[in-house]
Amino acid sequence: MAKSLGKLKRFNLQEYWGEEFDRFSSWLIQEETLEMIGGAIDLDLVPAKLNNPEGVLKGGVVAKNRKNDDIVLIQGELDEITHCDLGELLSSAAWVNSVITVWVASKIPVEQKRGLDWLNDVSRDGISFYGAELELWRIDDSAPAPNFSLVCQPKHCSRNVKLNQGHKEDLEPVDIGCEATKEITESAPQRKGDWTQKLSEEIASSQSEAYPEGVSVRENFVYTKSL
Repeated sequence: MAKSLGKLKRFNLQEYWGEEFDRFSSWLIQEETLEMIGGAIDLDLVPAKLNNPEGVLKGGVVAKNRKNDDIVLIQGELDEITHCDLGELLSSAAWVNSVITVWVASKIPVEQKRGLDWLNDVSRDGISFYGAELELWRIDDSAPAPNFSLVCQPKHCSRNVKLNQGHKEDLEPVDIGCEATKEITESAPQRKGDWTQKLSEEIASSQSEAYPEGVSVRENFVYTKSL
C-alpha cells in the first residue's frame, strides 16, 4: 500500500513574521538567506559591515558582492506594497549608494514591476534592480521553507551586448570623421550600372592606402584587432 502524502501549505510573510521587521531583517542577512538570494541573481553575497545603516527602511539590509565589494541593498517588505514604496526604496538605495537593489516581498504589483523595468532601462551599466517574490511553504507541521522567484531583472542581453563583441581593450573605436567617404562619394561616376561598383572599388582602395595591415574600417570607425 502506498504511503500517504503530506499536505503542502503556502502562507504569506505576515503569518510568520507579523510586524516584526527586526526579525525579518535578521533573517534576510543570514548566510543561508544571502546564498539563496545570491543564487537567484547570480552573485556571491556576504553581509556588509553596515547591516542596518541609518537611512535604510525597516526590513532592509545591506550586503555586498564578494567578488568586487559592490554594495547590494536588500529591501524586505512585510506589508502590501503601495505606490509610495518605490520612492522610499530609491531613497534607501541612494543613501547607501547601492550598485544592486533587490526588492523582496510576497507580491510585487504590476505597477511596481513596470517601475523596476523602467529603472533598469534608464540606469547606466552596472546599476541593477531586481524584484523577488518570497514564498513560504510548509509540508504538514514542518518548518516553513522559503522560495525566491524573480519577477523583475535587468535585460542583460540588450544592455551588455558588447560582451559578445570581445573585450574592450581588444576593440577600441576611434572616430575618423566622414570627410574621406564624402569626397569619394562626390567624385564617383553617376552612370547607371557601374557607379556603385566603381564607388566600392574606390573606397576599398582608399582604405588599403590609409590604414596599415590589421586595421579595418566599419561605419566611419577604425577598430584595432587583437592579434
